[in-house]
Amino acid sequence: MSYVKRIGWVALLALVLLVAGNSAASAQNCTVTRSQVEADVAAGLTTDELQAKYAGCVSTDSTSGVNTALELAFDESEVDLATGQTNTQAFAGNTSWEKIQACGYHPQREEAVCAIDILRTTGFGGRICVAPGSTEYVLLCVAFPGGGFVPIHTGTVHVHDANAGAVPPWDFGVVIQANPRLASLANNGATLPARAILSWAIPPANCNAVPIWGNAVNFRIRLDP
Repeated sequence: MSYVKRIGWVALLALVLLVAGNSAASAQNCTVTRSQVEADVAAGLTTDELQAKYAGCVSTDSTSGVNTALELAFDESEVDLATGQTNTQAFAGNTSWEKIQACGYHPQREEAVCAIDILRTTGFGGRICVAPGSTEYVLLCVAFPGGGFVPIHTGTVHVHDANAGAVPPWDFGVVIQANPRLASLANNGATLPARAILSWAIPPANCNAVPIWGNAVNFRIRLDP
């Protein structure tokens, strides 16, 4: 290879590394407020567009304005799934608006259900009959024998701001159906690790996605007949 070509390749590699470094830095420094996402939803951005725009972002919204006693925070956030504990928090974003408290699986109905606490009166896309509201997404993942977590399905619940004078918290249930792979397993008492990820307005992209608003819990499902 000639000296000129060698210099050219070195310069190209340096440019690629610089662009990649800047992209990673941008993702690390990406911050967003809830009102920004509400404005994008109102402007017609799709969930795919929201995922791409805010990948790797964190919330800069204040966590004040909610009674922290209502959050009923997990004390087990450092407990690993391998300990056998169930419904332990895996990771979380800003949980001062909504939070998964627990999930379970109904093996005969082949569906999971997660209980979500709504902790504030506003920040959910406006009031009923006045504004469109917003969506809470819950992605269910299961670790099949010999592998890591894989996506099963995403369940949703539509929520609005509260009426004047209403006092939180409110509990909502999100149902997530099994996919054919999970439903095809024999109900023989086998236990499988599971994970549910709650994310407001932006569906979780994968089983390790850290939500901007919401949290993830690890739990175990048992396939009883």
